[in-house]
Amino acid sequence: LDDLLVIYQNPTSTLVTPETDLLILNNSERGWQLGHRAKAAGEVRLLVSEDMNGDDQPDIAWIDTTCGAGTCFDNIEVYSWTGDVWQDWLDGTIAMAYAEITVDDASEVGQADEIVLKGGVYGSVGAGPQRGRMEIWGSIEGAPYRLIETTYDPSNCIYHVVLDANAAFIQGRDDDFAAAEALYTKAATDTSLTKCWVRENEEEELRSFSLFRLAVVAAHQGKTDVAGDLIGSLTASYPGSIYDLAGQVWQSNFQQSNNIDSACAAVNDFA
Repeated sequence: LDDLLVIYQNPTSTLVTPETDLLILNNSERGWQLGHRAKAAGEVRLLVSEDMNGDDQPDIAWIDTTCGAGTCFDNIEVYSWTGDVWQDWLDGTIAMAYAEITVDDASEVGQADEIVLKGGVYGSVGAGPQRGRMEIWGSIEGAPYRLIETTYDPSNCIYHVVLDANAAFIQGRDDDFAAAEALYTKAATDTSLTKCWVRENEEEELRSFSLFRLAVVAAHQGKTDVAGDLIGSLTASYPGSIYDLAGQVWQSNFQQSNNIDSACAAVNDFA
């Protein structure tokens, strides 16, 4: 028996985007039964109504778009038929500003088709330094869709280079901090990078922070002399700055304890 998918609009809605909703009606011997109601917040657009992840169960995915004063957000919902009910088939929340959305076999990690979003740049003037990104959401071995990859657009802003360096620093495993070291070095020394917001002394703050983090990276790599030289460069280039002061606290404790965790705890106390 074929089920029925209904998308309908509120004719009296005064929202920027049309107020719509989505119903899934299951056909049975007792007639139509409500299988799921989206209770959408904005305008609904159907994305998929087929077995999207190759688990031999039908899926329904839709986009719920809402718009504020300066930005429109696209939210994606995915529901899968379990044999008894329509179940939420997302591990997390898929939402992006001004997203370009496709469904395609875009990754070897997921099973069958993935959901690919490109966008993420807000329309609001006060949104801060921005860059677009691509997200890939996949169903691994038929499980609910989850985020499996994020790729950011290139940027010439020091701020974004520092964000990438921070991510590489956190993800360092087995003292493999090469990516973080390269990015912090770029943020600290590459004069082609520019400030991209209105924060006072933004460039000096981000470059001095990057020198401080380079010292911490060197310590993680067992290069204690290099770490000391970097703190010296920090003091020479940005005397009296907040990261010069933090660096002095870190270096003093590290020289006494020879323990990175202890030195970082001292910086936390200082902060």
